[in-house]
Amino acid sequence: MFCNLPALGAMVFFCLQGLSTIAQTAGSGVNDSLKPNFWAYEILHLPDFSQSEPGKVVKIAVVDDAFRLTHRSLSSFWYKNENEIPGNGIDDDQNGYPDDLYGWDVADNDQNVGIPRGKESALTHGTLTAGTITEVARRCFGENASQFIKIIPVKVVSDNATKHYYELGYEGIAYAIKQNPDIILCAWSGGRYDSEKYNALFLEAQRKGILILASAGNFFSEHCDPPASINSVYAVAAINTSLRKTKASNYGEKVDLVAAGEMVYAPWPESDNTFSYHDGTSSAVSLIAGCAAVLKAMVPKATSAQIIASLKNTASPVDNLNTKYGGKLGAGLPDLTSAVDYLQRENLQYKYFNSRRPEGDIIIGQAPETTWVINPAGGYAGYNFSIRDEWNSPGAQLQFYSGDSLKATWTSGSFVPELFISGSPVRVSYTGKKSRKPFRLSYSSVPVDSTTLYCRGTEYHTSPNGSFDDGSNSSDYSNNASCKWQITVPKGKRIRIEFDEFSTQPKTDYVWLFAGTETLQENALSGFSGHDIPPVIISPTNELLIWFVTDSNITSKGWHVTYSATDEMPGVHDVITSP
Repeated sequence: MFCNLPALGAMVFFCLQGLSTIAQTAGSGVNDSLKPNFWAYEILHLPDFSQSEPGKVVKIAVVDDAFRLTHRSLSSFWYKNENEIPGNGIDDDQNGYPDDLYGWDVADNDQNVGIPRGKESALTHGTLTAGTITEVARRCFGENASQFIKIIPVKVVSDNATKHYYELGYEGIAYAIKQNPDIILCAWSGGRYDSEKYNALFLEAQRKGILILASAGNFFSEHCDPPASINSVYAVAAINTSLRKTKASNYGEKVDLVAAGEMVYAPWPESDNTFSYHDGTSSAVSLIAGCAAVLKAMVPKATSAQIIASLKNTASPVDNLNTKYGGKLGAGLPDLTSAVDYLQRENLQYKYFNSRRPEGDIIIGQAPETTWVINPAGGYAGYNFSIRDEWNSPGAQLQFYSGDSLKATWTSGSFVPELFISGSPVRVSYTGKKSRKPFRLSYSSVPVDSTTLYCRGTEYHTSPNGSFDDGSNSSDYSNNASCKWQITVPKGKRIRIEFDEFSTQPKTDYVWLFAGTETLQENALSGFSGHDIPPVIISPTNELLIWFVTDSNITSKGWHVTYSATDEMPGVHDVITSP
Protein backbone atom coordinates (compact mmCIF):
# COMPACT_ATOMS: atom_id res chain seq x y z
CA MET A 1 0.00 0.00 0.00
CA PHE A 2 1.23 3.48 -0.92
CA CYS A 3 0.33 6.37 1.37
CA ASN A 4 0.67 10.03 0.48
CA LEU A 5 1.54 11.35 3.92
CA PRO A 6 0.26 14.91 3.63
CA ALA A 7 -3.22 13.44 3.22
CA LEU A 8 -2.86 11.76 6.61
CA GLY A 9 -2.77 15.13 8.34
CA ALA A 10 -2.22 14.47 12.01
CA MET A 11 -0.31 11.23 11.74
CA VAL A 12 3.21 12.67 11.83
CA PHE A 13 3.51 16.13 13.29
CA PHE A 14 0.71 16.03 15.77
CA CYS A 15 -1.48 13.12 16.69
CA LEU A 16 -5.13 14.04 16.56
CA GLN A 17 -8.23 11.92 16.29
CA GLY A 18 -10.03 10.04 13.58
CA LEU A 19 -13.54 11.43 13.34
CA SER A 20 -16.54 9.19 13.04
CA THR A 21 -19.05 9.98 10.34
CA ILE A 22 -21.87 10.07 12.89
CA ALA A 23 -22.94 13.63 13.62
CA GLN A 24 -26.22 14.82 15.00
CA THR A 25 -27.95 17.98 16.09
CA ALA A 26 -29.14 17.93 19.67
CA GLY A 27 -32.89 18.18 19.98
CA SER A 28 -33.47 17.29 16.36
CA GLY A 29 -35.73 14.35 17.17
CA VAL A 30 -33.34 11.55 16.27
CA ASN A 31 -34.49 8.02 16.99
CA ASP A 32 -33.27 6.01 19.97
CA SER A 33 -30.52 4.31 17.99
CA LEU A 34 -28.88 7.72 17.47
CA LYS A 35 -29.15 8.98 21.02
CA PRO A 36 -25.77 10.04 22.38
CA ASN A 37 -23.53 7.29 23.69
CA PHE A 38 -21.69 8.59 26.76
CA TRP A 39 -19.78 5.39 27.56
CA ALA A 40 -16.43 7.22 27.49
CA TYR A 41 -17.57 9.41 30.39
CA GLU A 42 -19.46 6.73 32.29
CA ILE A 43 -16.45 4.41 32.61
CA LEU A 44 -14.63 7.17 34.51
CA HIS A 45 -17.15 6.85 37.39
CA LEU A 46 -17.75 10.58 37.52
CA PRO A 47 -19.10 11.78 40.90
CA ASP A 48 -22.17 13.96 41.38
CA PHE A 49 -21.17 17.33 42.84
CA SER A 50 -24.17 19.23 41.54
CA GLN A 51 -25.02 20.45 45.04
CA SER A 52 -21.49 21.73 45.73
CA GLU A 53 -20.43 25.35 45.95
CA PRO A 54 -17.38 26.46 43.95
CA GLY A 55 -14.28 26.50 46.13
CA LYS A 56 -12.02 27.52 43.28
CA VAL A 57 -12.45 28.45 39.64
CA VAL A 58 -10.09 26.14 37.76
CA LYS A 59 -8.47 27.55 34.62
CA ILE A 60 -7.52 25.16 31.80
CA ALA A 61 -5.54 26.47 28.84
CA VAL A 62 -6.35 24.43 25.73
CA VAL A 63 -3.61 24.77 23.10
CA ASP A 64 -5.22 23.74 19.82
CA ASP A 65 -6.23 24.69 16.28
CA ALA A 66 -9.31 26.93 16.71
CA PHE A 67 -12.55 27.11 18.68
CA ARG A 68 -16.25 27.65 18.00
CA LEU A 69 -16.79 30.12 20.80
CA THR A 70 -20.57 30.22 20.40
CA HIS A 71 -21.21 26.46 20.61
CA ARG A 72 -23.84 25.77 23.25
CA SER A 73 -21.57 23.30 25.07
CA LEU A 74 -18.79 25.88 25.37
CA SER A 75 -20.15 29.42 25.34
CA SER A 76 -20.41 29.79 29.13
CA PHE A 77 -17.02 28.19 29.87
CA TRP A 78 -14.58 30.67 28.30
CA TYR A 79 -12.29 32.46 30.71
CA LYS A 80 -12.57 36.24 30.49
CA ASN A 81 -9.50 38.34 31.18
CA GLU A 82 -11.03 41.07 33.31
CA ASN A 83 -7.81 43.10 33.17
CA GLU A 84 -8.37 43.90 29.49
CA ILE A 85 -10.73 46.56 28.15
CA PRO A 86 -12.31 44.98 25.06
CA GLY A 87 -11.74 46.51 21.65
CA ASN A 88 -9.47 49.42 22.56
CA GLY A 89 -6.39 47.91 20.89
CA ILE A 90 -4.35 48.53 24.04
CA ASP A 91 -2.47 45.99 26.13
CA ASP A 92 -4.21 47.04 29.32
CA ASP A 93 -2.74 44.34 31.54
CA GLN A 94 0.72 44.75 29.94
CA ASN A 95 1.19 41.05 29.29
CA GLY A 96 2.30 41.61 25.71
CA TYR A 97 -1.06 40.67 24.11
CA PRO A 98 -3.47 43.56 23.44
CA ASP A 99 -7.16 42.77 23.80
CA ASP A 100 -6.60 39.12 24.79
CA LEU A 101 -9.99 39.09 26.46
CA TYR A 102 -10.70 35.45 25.54
CA GLY A 103 -7.34 33.84 24.87
CA TRP A 104 -4.95 34.50 22.00
CA ASP A 105 -4.29 33.46 18.41
CA VAL A 106 -0.55 32.76 18.45
CA ALA A 107 -0.51 31.86 14.76
CA ASP A 108 -2.08 35.11 13.50
CA ASN A 109 -0.91 37.27 16.42
CA ASP A 110 -4.35 38.58 17.28
CA GLN A 111 -7.16 38.05 19.78
CA ASN A 112 -9.49 36.09 17.48
CA VAL A 113 -9.32 32.40 18.45
CA GLY A 114 -12.48 31.49 16.54
CA ILE A 115 -12.84 29.39 13.40
CA PRO A 116 -12.69 31.36 10.13
CA ARG A 117 -15.87 31.18 8.10
CA GLY A 118 -15.78 28.25 5.71
CA LYS A 119 -13.24 26.24 7.75
CA GLU A 120 -15.66 24.71 10.24
CA SER A 121 -15.00 21.22 8.85
CA ALA A 122 -11.21 21.67 8.78
CA LEU A 123 -10.46 23.28 12.15
CA THR A 124 -12.51 21.01 14.38
CA HIS A 125 -10.05 19.82 16.96
CA GLY A 126 -10.07 22.66 19.50
CA THR A 127 -13.86 22.57 19.76
CA LEU A 128 -13.81 18.79 20.27
CA THR A 129 -11.11 18.76 22.95
CA ALA A 130 -12.49 21.74 24.86
CA GLY A 131 -16.00 20.28 24.61
CA THR A 132 -14.84 16.98 26.07
CA ILE A 133 -13.57 18.84 29.14
CA THR A 134 -16.83 20.73 29.54
CA GLU A 135 -18.84 17.52 29.23
CA VAL A 136 -16.87 16.00 32.12
CA ALA A 137 -17.48 19.17 34.14
CA ARG A 138 -21.18 19.25 33.31
CA ARG A 139 -21.67 15.63 34.29
CA CYS A 140 -20.02 16.31 37.66
CA PHE A 141 -21.30 19.79 38.51
CA GLY A 142 -24.56 19.96 36.56
CA GLU A 143 -25.93 23.28 35.33
CA ASN A 144 -23.44 25.22 37.45
CA ALA A 145 -20.38 23.59 35.87
CA SER A 146 -19.11 26.79 34.27
CA GLN A 147 -18.83 28.34 37.74
CA PHE A 148 -16.18 25.75 38.59
CA ILE A 149 -14.15 25.47 35.38
CA LYS A 150 -13.06 28.01 32.77
CA ILE A 151 -11.17 27.42 29.52
CA ILE A 152 -8.48 29.69 28.09
CA PRO A 153 -8.46 29.07 24.31
CA VAL A 154 -5.02 29.26 22.67
CA LYS A 155 -5.11 29.06 18.87
CA VAL A 156 -1.94 27.80 17.13
CA VAL A 157 -3.07 27.16 13.53
CA SER A 158 -3.32 30.16 11.22
CA ASP A 159 -6.58 31.14 9.54
CA ASN A 160 -4.75 30.84 6.20
CA ALA A 161 -2.91 27.59 6.92
CA THR A 162 -2.84 25.12 4.02
CA LYS A 163 -1.30 22.37 6.13
CA HIS A 164 -2.92 21.33 9.38
CA TYR A 165 -0.15 20.84 11.90
CA TYR A 166 0.88 22.58 15.10
CA GLU A 167 4.27 24.10 14.34
CA LEU A 168 3.46 26.88 16.82
CA GLY A 169 2.30 24.54 19.57
CA TYR A 170 5.16 25.42 21.91
CA GLU A 171 4.60 29.13 21.37
CA GLY A 172 1.04 28.44 22.40
CA ILE A 173 2.29 26.77 25.58
CA ALA A 174 4.43 29.87 26.24
CA TYR A 175 1.35 32.11 26.06
CA ALA A 176 -0.65 29.70 28.22
CA ILE A 177 1.97 29.70 30.98
CA LYS A 178 1.84 33.49 31.17
CA GLN A 179 -1.88 33.24 31.97
CA ASN A 180 -1.14 31.19 35.10
CA PRO A 181 -3.64 28.41 34.46
CA ASP A 182 -4.01 25.38 36.70
CA ILE A 183 -3.82 22.95 33.75
CA ILE A 184 -2.53 23.08 30.16
CA LEU A 185 -3.94 20.59 27.67
CA CYS A 186 -1.87 19.64 24.60
CA ALA A 187 -3.99 17.12 22.69
CA TRP A 188 -1.25 16.77 20.06
CA SER A 189 2.30 15.47 19.85
CA GLY A 190 5.40 15.35 17.74
CA GLY A 191 7.29 17.75 15.57
CA ARG A 192 10.51 19.66 16.04
CA TYR A 193 11.27 20.27 19.69
CA ASP A 194 14.09 22.75 20.33
CA SER A 195 15.15 21.83 23.86
CA GLU A 196 17.44 24.84 24.24
CA LYS A 197 14.59 27.16 23.30
CA TYR A 198 11.70 25.50 25.10
CA ASN A 199 13.06 23.64 28.14
CA ALA A 200 12.75 26.83 30.17
CA LEU A 201 9.01 26.86 29.43
CA PHE A 202 8.44 23.57 31.16
CA LEU A 203 10.67 24.53 34.08
CA GLU A 204 8.60 27.69 34.48
CA ALA A 205 5.39 25.67 34.40
CA GLN A 206 6.79 23.39 37.11
CA ARG A 207 7.77 26.38 39.22
CA LYS A 208 4.24 27.73 38.95
CA GLY A 209 2.69 24.35 39.76
CA ILE A 210 0.92 24.07 36.38
CA LEU A 211 -0.16 20.57 35.38
CA ILE A 212 0.59 19.84 31.70
CA LEU A 213 -1.14 16.92 29.98
CA ALA A 214 -0.36 15.65 26.47
CA SER A 215 -1.53 12.89 24.18
CA ALA A 216 0.79 9.91 23.76
CA GLY A 217 0.22 10.04 19.99
CA ASN A 218 -1.45 7.90 17.34
CA PHE A 219 1.45 6.33 15.48
CA PHE A 220 1.48 2.69 16.67
CA SER A 221 4.76 3.44 18.45
CA GLU A 222 6.22 2.50 21.82
CA HIS A 223 7.70 5.98 22.10
CA CYS A 224 5.92 9.20 22.99
CA ASP A 225 6.90 12.31 21.07
CA PRO A 226 7.17 15.72 22.73
CA PRO A 227 5.53 17.31 24.57
CA ALA A 228 4.37 13.98 26.06
CA SER A 229 7.97 12.72 26.26
CA ILE A 230 9.11 15.64 28.43
CA ASN A 231 9.72 14.57 32.03
CA SER A 232 7.38 17.10 33.65
CA VAL A 233 4.52 16.39 31.20
CA TYR A 234 2.02 13.59 31.84
CA ALA A 235 1.17 11.34 28.88
CA VAL A 236 -2.19 9.67 28.15
CA ALA A 237 -2.80 6.70 25.84
CA ALA A 238 -6.13 5.52 24.38
CA ILE A 239 -8.30 2.43 24.85
CA ASN A 240 -11.36 1.29 22.91
CA THR A 241 -14.84 0.21 24.00
CA SER A 242 -13.42 -3.20 24.98
CA LEU A 243 -10.83 -1.48 27.23
CA ARG A 244 -8.04 -2.59 24.90
CA LYS A 245 -5.44 -0.24 23.52
CA THR A 246 -6.61 1.34 20.31
CA LYS A 247 -4.63 0.11 17.35
CA ALA A 248 -2.98 3.44 16.60
CA SER A 249 -2.33 4.65 20.16
CA ASN A 250 1.28 5.05 21.20
CA TYR A 251 2.27 3.37 24.45
CA GLY A 252 5.36 2.82 26.60
CA GLU A 253 6.86 3.42 30.02
CA LYS A 254 6.29 7.19 29.68
CA VAL A 255 2.49 6.73 29.63
CA ASP A 256 0.81 7.64 32.91
CA LEU A 257 -2.88 6.88 32.34
CA VAL A 258 -5.37 5.73 29.72
CA ALA A 259 -8.87 6.86 28.81
CA ALA A 260 -11.37 6.29 26.03
CA GLY A 261 -10.04 6.88 22.54
CA GLU A 262 -13.06 5.57 20.66
CA MET A 263 -16.60 6.94 20.28
CA VAL A 264 -16.13 9.98 22.52
CA TYR A 265 -19.17 12.24 22.19
CA ALA A 266 -18.29 15.92 21.89
CA PRO A 267 -19.35 19.17 20.18
CA TRP A 268 -18.77 19.53 16.43
CA PRO A 269 -18.14 23.08 15.14
CA GLU A 270 -20.40 22.96 12.07
CA SER A 271 -23.01 24.84 14.10
CA ASP A 272 -23.73 25.86 17.69
CA ASN A 273 -25.88 22.78 18.23
CA THR A 274 -24.00 19.98 16.43
CA PHE A 275 -22.21 17.02 18.03
CA SER A 276 -20.14 14.08 16.85
CA TYR A 277 -17.85 11.29 18.05
CA HIS A 278 -14.08 11.55 18.02
CA ASP A 279 -11.29 9.06 18.53
CA GLY A 280 -7.60 8.82 19.39
CA THR A 281 -5.26 9.86 22.16
CA SER A 282 -6.45 13.47 21.85
CA SER A 283 -9.90 12.47 23.09
CA ALA A 284 -8.33 10.37 25.86
CA VAL A 285 -6.13 13.17 27.20
CA SER A 286 -9.07 15.61 27.03
CA LEU A 287 -11.05 13.28 29.31
CA ILE A 288 -8.15 13.17 31.76
CA ALA A 289 -7.88 16.97 31.67
CA GLY A 290 -11.54 17.15 32.64
CA CYS A 291 -10.95 14.75 35.53
CA ALA A 292 -7.93 16.75 36.74
CA ALA A 293 -9.97 19.95 36.65
CA VAL A 294 -12.72 18.41 38.77
CA LEU A 295 -10.15 17.25 41.32
CA LYS A 296 -8.59 20.71 41.50
CA ALA A 297 -12.02 22.31 41.90
CA MET A 298 -12.95 19.98 44.77
CA VAL A 299 -9.55 20.05 46.48
CA PRO A 300 -8.07 23.47 45.61
CA LYS A 301 -4.90 22.94 47.66
CA ALA A 302 -3.95 19.78 45.77
CA THR A 303 -0.72 20.10 43.80
CA SER A 304 -0.24 18.81 40.27
CA ALA A 305 1.71 15.84 41.62
CA GLN A 306 -1.04 15.05 44.14
CA ILE A 307 -3.74 15.23 41.46
CA ILE A 308 -1.85 12.78 39.23
CA ALA A 309 -1.08 10.55 42.23
CA SER A 310 -4.77 10.40 43.12
CA LEU A 311 -5.69 9.39 39.57
CA LYS A 312 -2.95 6.77 39.38
CA ASN A 313 -3.42 5.25 42.82
CA THR A 314 -7.15 4.72 42.30
CA ALA A 315 -7.00 3.72 38.62
CA SER A 316 -8.30 0.38 37.40
CA PRO A 317 -5.44 -1.46 35.67
CA VAL A 318 -6.13 -2.62 32.11
CA ASP A 319 -3.06 -4.85 31.68
CA ASN A 320 -5.08 -8.06 32.03
CA LEU A 321 -6.80 -7.10 28.75
CA ASN A 322 -3.57 -5.82 27.20
CA THR A 323 -0.93 -8.34 28.23
CA LYS A 324 1.27 -7.46 25.26
CA TYR A 325 1.44 -3.93 26.63
CA GLY A 326 2.08 -4.79 30.28
CA GLY A 327 3.59 -1.80 32.04
CA LYS A 328 3.17 0.36 28.94
CA LEU A 329 -0.31 1.77 29.59
CA GLY A 330 0.41 3.57 32.83
CA ALA A 331 -1.52 2.94 36.02
CA GLY A 332 -4.75 2.31 34.12
CA LEU A 333 -8.18 3.89 33.70
CA PRO A 334 -9.15 6.58 36.26
CA ASP A 335 -12.03 6.22 38.70
CA LEU A 336 -12.79 9.86 39.50
CA THR A 337 -15.08 9.17 42.45
CA SER A 338 -12.29 7.21 44.13
CA ALA A 339 -9.68 9.82 43.16
CA VAL A 340 -11.64 12.57 44.91
CA ASP A 341 -12.00 10.38 48.00
CA TYR A 342 -8.24 9.67 47.86
CA LEU A 343 -7.45 13.39 47.98
CA GLN A 344 -10.07 14.31 50.58
CA ARG A 345 -9.35 11.47 53.05
CA GLU A 346 -5.59 11.36 53.23
CA ASN A 347 -5.55 9.04 56.25
CA LEU A 348 -7.30 6.30 54.25
CA GLN A 349 -5.24 6.44 51.07
CA TYR A 350 -3.56 3.12 51.89
CA LYS A 351 -6.85 1.32 51.16
CA TYR A 352 -6.46 1.96 47.45
CA PHE A 353 -3.34 -0.16 46.97
CA ASN A 354 -3.98 -2.70 44.20
CA SER A 355 -1.48 -5.52 43.68
CA ARG A 356 -2.51 -5.72 40.00
CA ARG A 357 -1.68 -2.08 39.30
CA PRO A 358 1.66 -1.81 37.42
CA GLU A 359 2.62 1.47 39.08
CA GLY A 360 1.62 3.44 42.12
CA ASP A 361 2.40 4.08 45.80
CA ILE A 362 2.54 1.87 48.85
CA ILE A 363 1.77 4.01 51.91
CA ILE A 364 3.72 2.57 54.80
CA GLY A 365 2.81 3.27 58.42
CA GLN A 366 -0.78 4.24 57.69
CA ALA A 367 -2.28 0.77 57.67
CA PRO A 368 -1.90 -2.44 59.72
CA GLU A 369 -0.45 -4.24 56.67
CA THR A 370 3.28 -4.81 56.63
CA THR A 371 3.54 -6.91 53.46
CA TRP A 372 2.54 -6.00 49.92
CA VAL A 373 2.73 -8.09 46.74
CA ILE A 374 3.05 -6.42 43.33
CA ASN A 375 1.82 -8.77 40.64
CA PRO A 376 0.21 -7.07 37.62
CA ALA A 377 -0.81 -8.95 34.49
CA GLY A 378 1.78 -9.14 31.72
CA GLY A 379 5.48 -9.79 31.50
CA TYR A 380 7.96 -7.67 33.46
CA ALA A 381 11.71 -7.50 33.83
CA GLY A 382 11.21 -6.08 37.32
CA TYR A 383 10.27 -2.93 39.23
CA ASN A 384 11.86 0.38 40.17
CA PHE A 385 11.31 1.59 43.74
CA SER A 386 11.90 4.98 45.37
CA ILE A 387 10.87 6.67 48.61
CA ARG A 388 8.95 9.92 48.16
CA ASP A 389 8.71 11.18 51.75
CA GLU A 390 10.90 11.33 54.83
CA TRP A 391 11.36 7.92 56.44
CA ASN A 392 12.53 8.30 60.00
CA SER A 393 12.41 5.08 61.98
CA PRO A 394 15.81 3.84 63.24
CA GLY A 395 16.18 0.07 63.04
CA ALA A 396 13.24 -0.44 60.68
CA GLN A 397 13.76 -2.31 57.42
CA LEU A 398 12.22 -2.62 54.01
CA GLN A 399 12.90 -6.01 52.44
CA PHE A 400 12.34 -6.82 48.76
CA TYR A 401 11.72 -10.38 47.57
CA SER A 402 11.43 -11.83 44.09
CA GLY A 403 9.79 -15.20 44.52
CA ASP A 404 11.30 -16.61 47.72
CA SER A 405 14.65 -14.85 47.23
CA LEU A 406 15.58 -11.79 49.27
CA LYS A 407 16.90 -9.29 46.73
CA ALA A 408 17.60 -6.18 48.83
CA THR A 409 17.20 -4.60 52.26
CA TRP A 410 16.80 -0.88 52.98
CA THR A 411 17.06 0.69 56.40
CA SER A 412 15.85 4.10 57.53
CA GLY A 413 18.35 6.76 56.47
CA SER A 414 20.41 4.49 54.22
CA PHE A 415 18.19 3.86 51.20
CA VAL A 416 19.34 4.66 47.66
CA PRO A 417 17.47 7.13 45.40
CA GLU A 418 16.13 4.32 43.23
CA LEU A 419 16.25 0.56 43.56
CA PHE A 420 15.60 -1.97 40.78
CA ILE A 421 14.32 -5.41 41.75
CA SER A 422 14.33 -7.95 38.94
CA GLY A 423 11.59 -10.54 38.46
CA SER A 424 7.84 -10.62 38.93
CA PRO A 425 5.93 -10.79 41.22
CA VAL A 426 7.79 -8.82 43.90
CA ARG A 427 6.99 -8.83 47.59
CA VAL A 428 7.77 -5.89 49.89
CA SER A 429 7.92 -6.34 53.69
CA TYR A 430 8.32 -3.74 56.42
CA THR A 431 9.69 -4.70 59.83
CA GLY A 432 10.48 -2.68 62.92
CA LYS A 433 9.09 0.42 64.55
CA LYS A 434 6.65 2.55 62.59
CA SER A 435 7.89 5.82 61.20
CA ARG A 436 6.73 8.95 63.00
CA LYS A 437 4.84 9.86 59.84
CA PRO A 438 3.59 7.56 57.07
CA PHE A 439 5.75 7.59 53.96
CA ARG A 440 5.29 6.57 50.33
CA LEU A 441 7.18 3.84 48.59
CA SER A 442 6.60 4.49 44.88
CA TYR A 443 7.03 1.74 42.33
CA SER A 444 6.85 1.41 38.56
CA SER A 445 7.08 -1.72 36.46
CA VAL A 446 9.85 -2.28 33.92
CA PRO A 447 8.41 -4.28 31.01
CA VAL A 448 10.33 -6.86 29.04
CA ASP A 449 11.58 -5.18 25.86
CA SER A 450 11.30 -7.27 22.71
CA THR A 451 10.99 -4.27 20.42
CA THR A 452 14.75 -3.95 19.86
CA LEU A 453 15.27 -7.58 18.88
CA TYR A 454 16.30 -6.78 15.27
CA CYS A 455 16.70 -3.00 15.15
CA ARG A 456 16.86 -0.08 17.55
CA GLY A 457 17.41 3.66 17.54
CA THR A 458 18.83 5.25 14.40
CA GLU A 459 21.32 3.64 12.02
CA TYR A 460 23.43 6.03 9.88
CA HIS A 461 24.53 5.50 6.25
CA THR A 462 26.93 8.02 4.68
CA SER A 463 28.33 6.13 1.66
CA PRO A 464 27.14 7.31 -1.80
CA ASN A 465 25.69 3.83 -2.42
CA GLY A 466 24.48 1.09 -0.14
CA SER A 467 21.75 -1.24 0.98
CA PHE A 468 20.14 -2.41 4.22
CA ASP A 469 17.01 -4.12 5.54
CA ASP A 470 14.79 -4.18 8.61
CA GLY A 471 17.36 -6.32 10.42
CA SER A 472 15.35 -9.52 10.83
CA ASN A 473 17.16 -11.39 8.01
CA SER A 474 15.32 -14.69 7.40
CA SER A 475 13.03 -14.21 10.43
CA ASP A 476 9.89 -12.12 10.64
CA TYR A 477 10.46 -8.65 12.08
CA SER A 478 9.40 -8.00 15.69
CA ASN A 479 6.21 -6.46 17.03
CA ASN A 480 6.13 -2.94 18.42
CA ALA A 481 9.31 -1.87 16.63
CA SER A 482 10.21 1.75 15.95
CA CYS A 483 13.51 2.05 14.10
CA LYS A 484 15.13 4.65 11.84
CA TRP A 485 17.78 4.72 9.11
CA GLN A 486 19.39 8.05 8.20
CA ILE A 487 20.95 8.30 4.72
CA THR A 488 23.28 11.19 3.81
CA VAL A 489 25.02 11.45 0.41
CA PRO A 490 27.31 14.24 -0.90
CA LYS A 491 25.81 17.71 -1.07
CA GLY A 492 24.26 18.58 -4.40
CA LYS A 493 23.08 15.02 -4.93
CA ARG A 494 19.72 13.39 -4.31
CA ILE A 495 18.97 9.89 -3.05
CA ARG A 496 17.39 7.12 -5.13
CA ILE A 497 15.48 4.61 -2.97
CA GLU A 498 14.52 1.25 -4.48
CA PHE A 499 12.97 -1.65 -2.56
CA ASP A 500 13.68 -5.14 -3.92
CA GLU A 501 11.88 -7.00 -1.11
CA PHE A 502 8.80 -5.79 0.75
CA SER A 503 6.26 -7.55 2.98
CA THR A 504 4.58 -5.92 5.99
CA GLN A 505 1.20 -6.12 7.66
CA PRO A 506 -1.06 -4.12 5.30
CA LYS A 507 -2.35 -0.76 6.53
CA THR A 508 -0.65 -1.25 9.91
CA ASP A 509 3.13 -1.81 9.76
CA TYR A 510 4.57 1.08 7.76
CA VAL A 511 7.86 2.15 6.23
CA TRP A 512 7.77 5.98 6.19
CA LEU A 513 10.13 8.17 4.15
CA PHE A 514 11.04 11.73 5.12
CA ALA A 515 13.21 14.33 3.44
CA GLY A 516 15.92 15.57 5.78
CA THR A 517 16.61 14.25 9.27
CA GLU A 518 13.34 14.59 11.21
CA THR A 519 9.88 13.01 11.14
CA LEU A 520 8.06 16.26 10.48
CA GLN A 521 4.81 16.54 8.57
CA GLU A 522 6.32 19.00 6.12
CA ASN A 523 9.20 16.57 5.41
CA ALA A 524 6.94 13.58 4.68
CA LEU A 525 7.42 11.94 1.28
CA SER A 526 5.72 8.54 1.31
CA GLY A 527 4.49 5.67 3.45
CA PHE A 528 4.32 2.00 2.40
CA SER A 529 2.72 -1.15 3.79
CA GLY A 530 1.51 -4.48 2.42
CA HIS A 531 3.16 -6.96 0.06
CA ASP A 532 3.66 -5.01 -3.17
CA ILE A 533 7.07 -3.61 -4.12
CA PRO A 534 6.86 0.19 -3.66
CA PRO A 535 7.77 2.57 -6.46
CA VAL A 536 11.20 4.16 -6.71
CA ILE A 537 11.51 7.37 -4.68
CA ILE A 538 13.96 10.18 -5.47
CA SER A 539 14.50 12.49 -2.50
CA PRO A 540 14.50 16.28 -2.92
CA THR A 541 17.77 16.71 -0.99
CA ASN A 542 20.92 14.79 -0.05
CA GLU A 543 19.36 13.60 3.23
CA LEU A 544 16.57 11.07 3.73
CA LEU A 545 15.16 9.36 6.84
CA ILE A 546 13.43 5.97 6.78
CA TRP A 547 11.21 5.10 9.76
CA PHE A 548 9.83 1.58 10.30
CA VAL A 549 6.91 1.28 12.76
CA THR A 550 5.06 -1.94 13.64
CA ASP A 551 2.16 -2.76 15.93
CA SER A 552 1.64 -5.51 18.50
CA ASN A 553 0.40 -8.34 16.30
CA ILE A 554 0.97 -10.00 12.91
CA THR A 555 4.50 -9.63 11.59
CA SER A 556 5.92 -10.45 8.19
CA LYS A 557 9.20 -10.95 6.33
CA GLY A 558 10.07 -7.27 6.19
CA TRP A 559 11.94 -5.39 3.50
CA HIS A 560 15.27 -4.73 1.82
CA VAL A 561 16.24 -1.44 0.17
CA THR A 562 19.06 -0.21 -2.06
CA TYR A 563 20.00 3.45 -2.26
CA SER A 564 22.36 5.50 -4.42
CA ALA A 565 23.35 9.13 -4.93
CA THR A 566 21.73 10.50 -8.08
CA ASP A 567 21.10 13.60 -10.16
CA GLU A 568 17.57 12.47 -11.10
CA MET A 569 14.64 14.79 -10.52
CA PRO A 570 12.83 14.23 -7.20
CA GLY A 571 9.53 12.39 -7.06
CA VAL A 572 7.89 8.98 -7.44
CA HIS A 573 9.08 6.75 -10.28
CA ASP A 574 7.47 3.57 -11.55
CA VAL A 575 9.30 0.33 -10.83
CA ILE A 576 10.91 -0.98 -14.04
CA THR A 577 11.00 -4.75 -14.29
CA SER A 578 12.88 -6.89 -16.77
CA PRO A 579 10.83 -8.35 -19.68
